[in-house]
Amino acid sequence: MRNNLAWTFVAVLGAACSAGSPAPTGAGAAGAAATAGSGNTQAGGAGGATSGGSSSGGTNAGASGTGTSGNSNGGSAGAAGSGLAGSAGLGGGAAGVGAGGSAAGTSGAAGASGTGAGGAAGAAGSAGSGGGTASFKCPGGATYPKPVFGAATLAGVPPPEAGFDMNNYANVEGPVWIGDALYFSEMLGGSGPPPSRILKMTEAGTVTVALSETSGPDGKGPGSNGLAVDASGQLYAAVHKDGSVDKVNLTTGVLTPVASMYNGARFDSPNDLAIASNGWIYFSDPDFQAPSTRPQPTTHLYRVSPTGTVTADGTIGQNQLIMAPNGVTLSLDEATLFVSGNSIYKFPVNADGSLGMGTQLVAAAGDGMVLDCAGNLYVAGNNQSTVQVYDGTGKIVGTITLPSGAGTTTNVAFGGATHQTLYITAMGNDGQRGVFKFAMNLPGMPY
Repeated sequence: MRNNLAWTFVAVLGAACSAGSPAPTGAGAAGAAATAGSGNTQAGGAGGATSGGSSSGGTNAGASGTGTSGNSNGGSAGAAGSGLAGSAGLGGGAAGVGAGGSAAGTSGAAGASGTGAGGAAGAAGSAGSGGGTASFKCPGGATYPKPVFGAATLAGVPPPEAGFDMNNYANVEGPVWIGDALYFSEMLGGSGPPPSRILKMTEAGTVTVALSETSGPDGKGPGSNGLAVDASGQLYAAVHKDGSVDKVNLTTGVLTPVASMYNGARFDSPNDLAIASNGWIYFSDPDFQAPSTRPQPTTHLYRVSPTGTVTADGTIGQNQLIMAPNGVTLSLDEATLFVSGNSIYKFPVNADGSLGMGTQLVAAAGDGMVLDCAGNLYVAGNNQSTVQVYDGTGKIVGTITLPSGAGTTTNVAFGGATHQTLYITAMGNDGQRGVFKFAMNLPGMPY
């Protein structure tokens, strides 16, 4: 991830409920209200209750949708039945659960007979942190085709924002798919460190500001570069503003550091990160957006334990295997860590989270990376408007190109409803930068 001066499902669960068995005599009670969620969520309304007809009553509504974290809406209420006696349908479907998504649960089936009032709507969930309930994982045991390649098209461009000067160079970086949207960073050119913001793009291509450059309690915005999501759906950012790695709350703009210092000094400019399912975080710390006086004497790749202990890996860094480590991503089985820079290396991940000695996978330089579900590695950068795709041996198997006149690729992520859309971020001047997309024939990882 670079600037202009340097290298820079949970699935929706709300399926309709089936019809219930014949109800007891008497009016059925209204469905219970849905439970409030902890995220930016509106819980699903309760299903409609059916009441007694001329000979038999209705049953209670089905269970209400439970709010979850993220921007998911619960299932809508089941419609009340009409008519005389008969078997009653169940109520509203369960809430759609999404990782920061807004997908709604499917409505519950209407009661087949009986009349009655619907249950009370569930209360809205309280504001919560960014992210949703879980990160995508490739289905186990599946067989995937060889990937197809071609030319990407423009998917969305950063919107204007007062005070954020977009008329010159800017860097679009760090894409990660969470729920039903792509989140990514945009930072202005230069070091210093530069201003930055987090944007959100829907699958339809609508781009909005998730966190502005003046968001948060300090009024200085997120200052983010690379973004990632952990196994629970929590959004993380590599932050060059203060040299830290943080959890991100998209509602309040609050960033909570999980790593901020090494040997008594802030990091240079955390750039990219990968999070293992067991909680280990690996992040690169080049000096692309660092203060003019570098806080750290050498560039490194760091790892953060689940308890917050920070370790600099001795095999990566200036004058070692990789100068200015850049892109970071884990293999599908999390047994290998890929790190890009002046070339692309792979490192075995030990059981204790430490890294073994790295070996060169690709001699060419690279920036942000992502894997498809067949294990192919997609690499952006190298000062090109392309994404190079390599197999597990480092052999190039294909290339995806941006349209003529587009900027230089910086990073890649899979997303969309089926995780078969490859999103590509590109830096450059106005008219060059943005997010591009290419429809793949197999799914891949969200960052």
